[in-house]
Amino acid sequence: MHDGGRCISRLSAYLGVATNNQAEYLALLLALDEARRAGATRLEVFTDSELLARQWQGVYRVKNAGLQKLQARAAEIAGSIGEVVVSHIPREENREADALVNRILDWAETYIR
Repeated sequence: MHDGGRCISRLSAYLGVATNNQAEYLALLLALDEARRAGATRLEVFTDSELLARQWQGVYRVKNAGLQKLQARAAEIAGSIGEVVVSHIPREENREADALVNRILDWAETYIR
């Protein structure tokens, strides 16, 4: 999480077996929970998942029942924060997030499998 351009938190968690879309929503939930705990009143999320960004913006419908539940939970938490903006960015601009994912996957490979 960033505060005026300053990083205040880096989050990662092992999610177990999940689809890419489930993982994107679970990551959003993790960020929303952290923002709420930090007392944020506005959150801007950057994701390389065009699907997540467009679904959050209402451009695409959430058709999958499992994703509908995750999206509803995210919307509930977002409502307690205030303004939550989710924007799509190209994958090459999301290297820090990729590094966090790779680090947690390496950890899981070592300790879980």
